[in-house]
Amino acid sequence: MKILTIIGARPQMIKHAIVQKQFRRFGISETLVHTGQHFDFEMSDLFFKTLAIDSPQYNLASHTLDEMLEKMRTILSPKDFDYVLVYGDTTSTLAGALYAKYNHLKLAHIEAGLRSYDMQMPEEINRILTDRISDLLFAPTQIAVENLKKEGYLDERLKCGKVILSGDVMKDCFDYFSAYAQEIPQVQNKKDFILYTLHRQSNVDCQERLAFLLNGLNQLANQYDIVFPLHPRTHKRIQEFNLSLSDQIIALPPQGYLQMLWLLKQCKYVFTDSGGLQKEAYFANKKCLIMRDVSEWGEIIDNQSGILLKSLSVQKAFEALEALPLIQNTQLYGNGKSVEIILDSMKKYLG
Repeated sequence: MKILTIIGARPQMIKHAIVQKQFRRFGISETLVHTGQHFDFEMSDLFFKTLAIDSPQYNLASHTLDEMLEKMRTILSPKDFDYVLVYGDTTSTLAGALYAKYNHLKLAHIEAGLRSYDMQMPEEINRILTDRISDLLFAPTQIAVENLKKEGYLDERLKCGKVILSGDVMKDCFDYFSAYAQEIPQVQNKKDFILYTLHRQSNVDCQERLAFLLNGLNQLANQYDIVFPLHPRTHKRIQEFNLSLSDQIIALPPQGYLQMLWLLKQCKYVFTDSGGLQKEAYFANKKCLIMRDVSEWGEIIDNQSGILLKSLSVQKAFEALEALPLIQNTQLYGNGKSVEIILDSMKKYLG
């Protein structure tokens, strides 16, 4: 089998690290394309090196959908591939999906069926469109399967793609790479701190919203140690808006996946607007304050493993988070064997 894999963001690199390790065993030959959507050393090269991912054959150095599609059309030949593999819900995901269908290639989508029902999120649009044209839809959870069922994907009369409950590849990653977590010297003497990340456009590109979140964080820093790996976008907006962080907050540069795993192990709580880190907090049995109004990972809320910030102040939300019961990890995202299910299915249905 000859596969074209499209990636372009940190979570996709992490997921692909564990999937790629199994390709040879399943007789898969891969061409890996990095769109360049988030391509800089700290946020991309760092992950290739630390996770031992094969370097991409092509880096498109593109940031928009049009650029990605044009460059793929120019440098790739559809006859070289049997199918296309995409992850998640980024612009890169949609670009890979459209390339596949424009060129009559089979399409497999890992993390299908996620829904926030917030059409203001670009990610929601990307995931809905990608699901609609996929041939294999790998749903990470039962809720994702139910979402697809509501939209008619399980109705054979509609001739939609095949839905497979695979479990979540991120669980496989967490289980495998946790043993390789790397200590961060600036934080090595800290315990029971809050791990905080922020990067979504809706949170950091609006000055009023970002100021509200940082003000709440600064107040909380008077009571708790806070470790804040700064996404380049967030750092840039803080400077542009002339905002400040408390001197008591440990601000770090962007961290690699193995460093983030170490932080997850050491922290007591997680505050984040990241979809991936919500789940990783759950895997690590850490309560999570989700700095958003909605989440595509409803299992976390239903399982009382995290809460949404919504219109609460950061302090009030934190008090509610502390009051949650201890996390009952019930394998909401599978048993760490998702990659085998996915590759077995691809070989069966697309090979």
